[in-house]
Amino acid sequence: MLLWKAKRLFTCTVRGVMLGKRSREDMASGPYFKRNSNWERQSRPLHRAPPVRPWVVTSPAIIHDHHKPDVFSIATFNVLAQDLLEDHLGSLYNHCPRQFLEWEYRKLGLMSLLTSCSADVLCLQEVQEDHYKDMFLPQLQQHGFNGIYQKRTGGRFTDGCALFYRHSLFDLVDYKQVQYFNHDNCKVLNRHNVGLIAKLRMRDGAVCSSDVNSKRQFCVATTHLLFNPKAGDIKLAQLSVLLAELHRMCSAPDGSLYASVLCGDFNCLPHCPLLRFITTGRLEYEGLCAAEIAGYSRKKNRKIPVPLLPPYLSISQDCRFVVANSTQETTTSNIDSDQKTSTLHQENTKESVVDLTNGVPQELATMSHGFNFESAYVVLDGVHSSSATTYHCAAMEMVDYIFFTPSRDLANPPNSSSGLRLLARCVLPSNRTLRELGPMPNEFLTSDHLHLHAQFQLLY
Repeated sequence: MLLWKAKRLFTCTVRGVMLGKRSREDMASGPYFKRNSNWERQSRPLHRAPPVRPWVVTSPAIIHDHHKPDVFSIATFNVLAQDLLEDHLGSLYNHCPRQFLEWEYRKLGLMSLLTSCSADVLCLQEVQEDHYKDMFLPQLQQHGFNGIYQKRTGGRFTDGCALFYRHSLFDLVDYKQVQYFNHDNCKVLNRHNVGLIAKLRMRDGAVCSSDVNSKRQFCVATTHLLFNPKAGDIKLAQLSVLLAELHRMCSAPDGSLYASVLCGDFNCLPHCPLLRFITTGRLEYEGLCAAEIAGYSRKKNRKIPVPLLPPYLSISQDCRFVVANSTQETTTSNIDSDQKTSTLHQENTKESVVDLTNGVPQELATMSHGFNFESAYVVLDGVHSSSATTYHCAAMEMVDYIFFTPSRDLANPPNSSSGLRLLARCVLPSNRTLRELGPMPNEFLTSDHLHLHAQFQLLY
């Protein structure tokens, strides 16, 4: 009898252990786990601290005998305006505990990043106007920066673009506040996005000739293009206006162009037609649909108008401002004006069209520009980027970029044209790492974008 009870106790114990093991396995893969999908989330932290982002050296600085190298770095960063966060709290940012989304918490992380990254030029998007006046400008001034700002047009928007530069390293020669909204019922320029352009001159304390000082100038442009994925025609029009303003600002007295950097949040994916337009300098858009331009969709929607921009804007197909009865562009210095806004010229121009393709003037269906832009961040696999610059509940995408005009003769630096040499860039985390870190903003990353940071040498 005792032996029978012992055997039964042993059998029940083994069955209980096996049943418990099977139950735990079922919980991990069966209906229980699906009904309690937050079980894993509650058992481990939702976010973790990001790893330190390393720098990759792309080329060494070139040393000249007559002066120290003109080396500087530029960072671009969409800081996520608090008003926009509140507007999209339920759809994009419900992953994060509320205390980490409050402005009093987020602003500490943002300022810590901006002051510790050691950039010489900071290009920021989605900067709320009151936060620019109350926090960004006064605190960055304490760290040696001066700043300019352009709020989005339209009464309901509270954010805009800001550009800061170290006054110990640069003189501000000129700047332009660019507004894309046009009041003359232009359908491709009916949104309130903006941009900023600054012409900077390197300074090192040495006495240089006026010719050398002129060559040590370069331009920085930053923008935040329209978000709407289906409105690629509007994004292309906004970019064309910015490039026209940049060309006017970059034009040197001898007809050449100063070196330039174009950066910001372009709201378009790698290898889309809009990005190819920037890097190749040409886009034939006849037959393209608006949804295709930014790379978000191949579904057919409205066709891009030909020509894209109406003649009364006086912006040619090669993204330059033109004046009636004159081949020369006009430029004015805005440095002493308190309110500097980009005014789209109203002179009418006549275009000479020779070649016709399917009844459409070929020249009018092609956009081009005179900049030789290259991207500071390389897209690795040729189709999709292996890194993203924004990550929230709705998407993980690369939409932020830094473009620059390289020197065309790096083999013979003393005789090279004005250009920039990419020295290094701050590496973006992989998409796999981002997924492990969790959607942004969060406890450690206080915007839904990552900053891009690149170091350049000015050659002339």
